[in-house]
Amino acid sequence: MIEYLDGNIFKSAAGVLVNPVNKTGFMGALAGQFALRYPEMEAEYIAFTQRGGWDEGTTIRIGDREVALSLQVCPTKDGKLIVNLPTIHDEDAWRSTYAGIRCNLADLAQLADSRNYDLVAVPALGCGVGGLDFEEVARLMEQYLSHSPAVFEIYKPR
Repeated sequence: MIEYLDGNIFKSAAGVLVNPVNKTGFMGALAGQFALRYPEMEAEYIAFTQRGGWDEGTTIRIGDREVALSLQVCPTKDGKLIVNLPTIHDEDAWRSTYAGIRCNLADLAQLADSRNYDLVAVPALGCGVGGLDFEEVARLMEQYLSHSPAVFEIYKPR
């Protein structure tokens, strides 16, 4: 289920927060706000990026098979999980792309389902500095997330 909300993602009661990142090891814009609130997550993200983690992804078990997802999951000291989700598809790109959003939303849905996440807070991926149109991104979110048993809180752009 998807709920569209106005407001601040950091005030969400969700145990899982999605952080829109690039694949370069630098966090700016909203990701920079995540880094200020969760410095341990930023350190994990930088190390993950430096060791080529985006090439390997995060491995999860679905049934009897292992699946690699283009996401990074970081637990925090306050008990939340931060899912670093790249909004770019090509490491050479400096702007968000619909292809990056599409690929990684599919991975987010698989992750939420496999780990039984109840409530996931997601910002308007790629719609700030990334320059993407929120209506198109919302359509992709509906396509990839609406079939999951998890509730996805989508925070509209300000």
